[in-house]
Amino acid sequence: MELRENFPTQYQAALIKRVDLAMGDCMLAANLLDHRFAGTNLMPIELARVKKFIKEIDSTLAPQLTLYLAKEPPYTTDLFDEEYQDVSSVAWWKSGIRLGFSKRFVEVALTIVSAVGSSAGLVSSQHWE
Repeated sequence: MELRENFPTQYQAALIKRVDLAMGDCMLAANLLDHRFAGTNLMPIELARVKKFIKEIDSTLAPQLTLYLAKEPPYTTDLFDEEYQDVSSVAWWKSGIRLGFSKRFVEVALTIVSAVGSSAGLVSSQHWE
């Protein structure tokens, strides 16, 4: 996280800790899995956290996540175009089944992107079975 130089140093650590709490792994994953953002503003350390988070949910999803990040088939570049910016991430992922997306990846992505404002309940294993 980049902080302005004029922000008092004694508060920087507290601010970074607070942002880290607010932007937990599930929220970072939701940003990455929302086709409108696709994690474009995530820092490398945040991207690594998301990869680890998804791998902990289901280790078999690593290849699908790699294809999604690379915008390789079936997650082709045209599906991220401007014309899809008004489509909700839930609708986008639901359509993925017909487009050949991995069923398990769609299930996990839908759970993450459809989570309500608080992600506290998502640490429960019941969401990932």
